[in-house]
Amino acid sequence: MFKMLKRFIFFINCYCLLAVPPAYRDKNDEVWEMCSVYEPEIVDAAEFALSRLKKLSDSGIYETLSLIRIIRAGRSERTYHSNTLLHMELASPYFASGKLTENFEFVVMKTKTGDQYHSFAIEIFPEMNKDAIEQFQNQAIERRKALRSAFFASLVPSSTEEEEEVTDHDYFLEYSNNSSILFAPAMRDLLDSIHNAAISIDRRQKAEDLLRKYDAHFKRDLLISLVDLSSAELHTIAHDNSVFSERRALAASLLEKRSRSSRSGANTY
Repeated sequence: MFKMLKRFIFFINCYCLLAVPPAYRDKNDEVWEMCSVYEPEIVDAAEFALSRLKKLSDSGIYETLSLIRIIRAGRSERTYHSNTLLHMELASPYFASGKLTENFEFVVMKTKTGDQYHSFAIEIFPEMNKDAIEQFQNQAIERRKALRSAFFASLVPSSTEEEEEVTDHDYFLEYSNNSSILFAPAMRDLLDSIHNAAISIDRRQKAEDLLRKYDAHFKRDLLISLVDLSSAELHTIAHDNSVFSERRALAASLLEKRSRSSRSGANTY
């Protein structure tokens, strides 16, 4: 009878151990409930984190990052949001270490008031090869130079009777997709066009109108690219001297507004 009771207790303990999800304690002593790396929500969180990370590189080199696998995943529930811990293996041919893959730890926060992920954090940003970064920056500059040259060439009087309609859609689109390294030079070119007597009055007027439109378009897209970022991400951008000054200033301004809203009791989630 005693042996049967011991066996019963043993099986009960085994069942309890199997029923309770395994836990992981990180270096900050936070406990995470571990979960399958194949869960749809975990995969979505990983794709979200990687997509946001790719946007944080002014040179565009982070666009070369790709997800190899999710090594480990866990959850931690909070009052207003849930956190997802992700250990991921990422690949890129341009890591500074020379390795083809490296491991990174992410935390993705998801609000409990909606289905959209709010923000992400990464323990250590990927360190990329400096020569490769310079190459990507040069490629971006050359691409914008070509667009800018073609655009401003259209402001020169045509020798034909019929002049083609100038479209600036592609020019603006390309300009707003990255860090707008050539923002200041382009503005100077527009100003030069306005004061260039060799250009017709109509075309100078068009350059002046375009200057106003361009400035408004740039600031709008810059704001859109920052407004959904977390305060931690904005803080990183605002204090990163490698980020161009207009973006740093706007990030700092958004942080200040969030700080004032928080002090006044507004909900920042």
